[in-house]
Order: sequence, then C-alpha cells, then structure tokens
Amino acid sequence: MSVLRTEVDGVPTLFAERTDGHVTGGLVFRVGWADENLAVRGLTHVVAHLAMTGLVEDVHRYVDTHATYTQFRAQGTAQSVSHVLSGLCTAFSELPVDGLEPEKELVLAEADGRHRVPRPDALYRYGASSHGLCAYPETGVPAIGPDLVRVWAAEAFTRGNVVLWLSADRLPAGLRLPLPEGPRLPPPAGADSRTPTPAWYRSPDPDLLTVTGVVPRSPASVVFTDVLGAALHREVCEEHALSHAAGAVLTVRDADSAVVTVTADSHPGERAGVTGGFVDVLARLRWGALLDEEVAAAARAAADQVSRAAADHETVSARAVGELLGIPHPEPDEHAAALAAVGPDDVRACAEAFAASSLAGVADRGLGWAGWAAAPLSSPHELDGRTYPGRDGHGTALVVADEGVSVVGPGLRSTVRYADLVLMTSYADGGRHLVGGDGFGVEVEPTLFAIDGAALARIDEAVDLARVVRAPARAAQDLPQPRPAEPDPPAPVPPPAVPHAAPDLTPAASRPGWRDRLPRLGRRSS
Repeated sequence: MSVLRTEVDGVPTLFAERTDGHVTGGLVFRVGWADENLAVRGLTHVVAHLAMTGLVEDVHRYVDTHATYTQFRAQGTAQSVSHVLSGLCTAFSELPVDGLEPEKELVLAEADGRHRVPRPDALYRYGASSHGLCAYPETGVPAIGPDLVRVWAAEAFTRGNVVLWLSADRLPAGLRLPLPEGPRLPPPAGADSRTPTPAWYRSPDPDLLTVTGVVPRSPASVVFTDVLGAALHREVCEEHALSHAAGAVLTVRDADSAVVTVTADSHPGERAGVTGGFVDVLARLRWGALLDEEVAAAARAAADQVSRAAADHETVSARAVGELLGIPHPEPDEHAAALAAVGPDDVRACAEAFAASSLAGVADRGLGWAGWAAAPLSSPHELDGRTYPGRDGHGTALVVADEGVSVVGPGLRSTVRYADLVLMTSYADGGRHLVGGDGFGVEVEPTLFAIDGAALARIDEAVDLARVVRAPARAAQDLPQPRPAEPDPPAPVPPPAVPHAAPDLTPAASRPGWRDRLPRLGRRSS
C-alpha cells in the first residue's frame, strides 16, 4: 500500500488509495493527557468529547486520547466522513459549551466503567506529571468549566498542530477544515526518570513480573525487544516451566526514545525463579554469548511484521501519528534492510540502555541481590515547621511549614513542597490531600491530626489556586479514622478519586485566575 503526502485546505495529509469501496479518515492532534497537569487531568478528553457533540451517535467510537496525541476517526461514505471531519474543525472554534456538564458526566461514567490497571512503573519513573499521569484517574474533570475548554481548544486543536489521514478511492472533493491558526506543539516535558535506576519496587500483583526500560528509538531496539522476549520465553516457559506467558513489547514514546516492557507471570511458588530467569537472560544479552542467528531471526520476524502492516489500510493512521510526532516512517524495503543490518553489538548496546534505565515490579524478594536499588518509599527530606500530633498515639505527626507539609512517624516520611505541588483536593469537611510532582502525598485530615482551622487556612493561603480541586464534604462514615496499628510506609500512589460533584473554582481576587489552571504547553509545568 502506497501513501501519498499531500495537503487538504492547508492541513498536512496522508492519503492511502483503496478500491474496496470503504472510506475511512481521521484527524490526529499533537496533544494528549501527558500535556496536562494533575489538577486538570482529563481536560483533553473532555474537549474531545465536546467537539464530537451532535456529529455522531457513538462518541467514544470515534475518538481516542493518548499520552501525546488525540485521534478522531470516521468511517462511512465520502460525504459522511467529510461531514464529520469538517464539523469537528468548526467545533473547535465554537465549542458547544452548553453541553459541557453532560459530557463531563459521560467522561466520568466511562472512567467508572473502565478497569484501571495500576501503573506504579509510570509513577516511579515520571512522578505525578507528564507520562506519569496514566497512574491517576481523571481528577480534574469535576472542576473543568467553559473557559478552560475554550482556551485548551484554542491552544491545542489548531491547523498547525494536526495531520489529516484518509483511506479511500480518491480524496473527497471540496473538503474544508476550518481550524483556528496555531503552531505545532513540542512533546511534553518531564520524560527523565525521577527514580534513580536500575531500581525495583514491590509489584501490586505478586505473581506478575513487570520490567520497563527506555531505549533509543531505532531498528536495533526493535530487534532487541524481540530477542529479549524470545529468550525470556525460552528460559522461564519452555526450559524450566516456571511461567505460562512471558515476553517483551516495544512502545514508541517520542521521536528519540521507546519503552520496552517485559512481563512474565509465574506458576505457584515460582516467583523467585521467574525473576532470576529474567536477570540471567538480561545478563546474557549484555555480557554473554549472543548468536548471529538469534539476532537475524529476530530481524526477520520484525521485517515480516512490517511487511504485513504495510498492506493494511489502517497503517495510514499510524503513519499520521508518526508524521505528527516527528517519527520517520521508511518504506517497507528500506525498513527491512535497516533491521537486517542490526548485529549482536547493536543488541548489546540496547540491552545496556534497557538495564541502566529499568524499573522492575517484583515479588517479596526484591532485586537487591542483583545490584538493583529499592525504589524510595519515603521522601528524602522532612520540613521544619509547626508540628501537629497524630491522634493514633503511635508518634505520627503532621508538620506545617512555610514551604510545604510533611507527615512523619516511625518508618514514615512524606513531604509535599508547595513549589512542587501538582494537586490539592480541598474537601468542604476540612480535609486537604496534597500531591507533589514526585508522586508523594500528604493527607491533612482533622480526624487524624490535632490540626486547627488556622493551620488549614495557612495551607490554603500558600497553595496556588490553579492546583486546587474542591470537593464536597464526605459522609461521617467515610472520614478517615485513626488506626491502632502502626502505619505502613507511604509509597507514591495515586490519590483517591475526586467525587464527581462539580466544585466551585471561582478564583479569589488575590489568586491566579482560571487561565492559570492550564498547563503551559511547550514549557515544563509542575
């Protein structure tokens, strides 16, 4: 399948000819949830839903929001596809904000019905920002108002920030795409790991080994992933029968890098064996015997996959994403030649990059024996300020300082500095849940600490309103109560989901306004 690069109404376009009578098209914008901050988590999703209002019956079928891009797609006749694409572009200039509340409810209902997979790997690597936001629910949705969606649409859903793709027998005649003007947005910042690597953390599923590592985006990384997955499967599934399924997948993160994810389940009583098998396989790929045929077989398998994908009409949408993110897409023959040129030394270099950047979710034994450090379970520092004792009688205390808050106790230290705050959920009953950019959180609860109204007011005054989401008072039975047992050390885990009631976010005269709630696109936001 050949793909023609052209332009439609000033928008870069990829066109793939097909003769089966089907017409499919889409718009891909360079904006996703990794461009948001935690206080407006879900904003891109809401804007996408709102733009689809009135165009199609099944909104979710036609829009997907990813970390770095949002894609709208339509399938039908040439006329209906053109109508959807043109109508979308019109909507971004004139969003139907009268329908905002129902669309927010729909987004929240979708989230309630979706199984959320824990993502501690993303949280440890990225913290509570950029790509780490996948570890959190869409906490910002209740607070989103008309002004927020208008500004986000004007910033991100523009002519310079989109690629059109079409698969049909011909380009639709007279297709208009009346988008507002605007530049191409750079990738989201904050891709560097916040946790020194290699490191391990305790897996939320003790019977599943999960390891992620960052490698350069290249043909060598594709071959390395195949070699690693095949070698691990042989080791733990075929030769030693420790696991039912094991493998590795490669996900492109941006134009320069990709993430390799290794997973392996374990039969009862075989957790340590699976973990040890992974360590042995990775060590061999770094330092041991690596056969030319082993690498060549992986290159052939990858080339076959490229050839199969090239014949699929849906590939044009993936190429549009690559075009938008600055990722070259060579022709199949060229790609196959690049894969065939990968040798053992190239695979070893990728193995070294993977090992150096890896985060492993393992069972109780950990990976200290293999030289991997434990990911931190406590903040590195506590603040010096006024101390409010815990009501549990076990030495836990809340510290309120000028620069932030800490909760401390035996084996317990979690700090959020106001300068690094990404979200404060403010409950009408007095609770304040603060989350820092590193993912650590502090829950300020009058039921847990002997804190007074003056201290709460001090916290409220210090926090940037742009990072506040207000929530209604909780029922008495839902308020946290002191526990007689010693508290567990805090890990950087996602905060509780904010209730779905829309909070009041009217800014005080001395605080930043609604516009400041938005992330700064193209700049790092805390």
